[in-house]
Amino acid sequence: MWLGLVLDSAAQHYSSIDVSTTRNASFRASDHAPFWDHGFPAVLSIEDYFINNPHYHTPSDTIDTINLDFLTEASKTCLAAAAELALLPNPVAPTIIVTSPNGGESWKVGKAYHITWTTAGYVGKVKIEYSTDNGSKWSTITSSTHNDGDYSWRVPNIPSSQCLIRIKESADENPTDTSNAVFTIYTSTDTITLTAPNGGENWAAGSSQWIKWTTTGTVGNVKIEYSTDNGANWSTITSSTANDDEYS
Repeated sequence: MWLGLVLDSAAQHYSSIDVSTTRNASFRASDHAPFWDHGFPAVLSIEDYFINNPHYHTPSDTIDTINLDFLTEASKTCLAAAAELALLPNPVAPTIIVTSPNGGESWKVGKAYHITWTTAGYVGKVKIEYSTDNGSKWSTITSSTHNDGDYSWRVPNIPSSQCLIRIKESADENPTDTSNAVFTIYTSTDTITLTAPNGGENWAAGSSQWIKWTTTGTVGNVKIEYSTDNGANWSTITSSTANDDEYS
């Protein structure tokens, strides 16, 4: 499949034709098949002949019925693909390596985290999956996303200490890689507890006082308000301040 991606890249950069890549081991009716039989990567580059060339393999399949403009663009694509391959010192087989989560992490339900990976060789769009039972069963996070090495995932409510991430190429699910070890998805309750003032205090108008609180879980910046009518109406003291347990 990676040779097909080389051809697709060459078409995008050096010609005006669209390339559709597919992997079909049953299609052997051309010169690529013997290379497959002997273990060599090979790709067949061919027009959609039944649609675009009604003369294909007929007596009228002559130079006069060839679309020379298309032939020129197709030739440019194949030559560009060969040139790109020649620039590679050692063309490498495609690989995917999951870098995060890769074992030992603790990710909280409801929070967004970055799933990250690296690739070598030609790898197209990728599919990302997760498991909560150390790989016995898998669920899809996304069936296809750009191979840019980063995907933001808001963790669903699936707490487990036996979680894994698996990333594979979308087209044919090869190459693939899985987290090296399990990571944990956990739940926790986020709370804020006001400790001062908490009832019974007498604060003089115009005086400076400390408002204090404690938190549990993961709490970001806080908004502080006051009421002078037992909670019927509220006014803002600050719309956002650091969650450092006190404000004056």
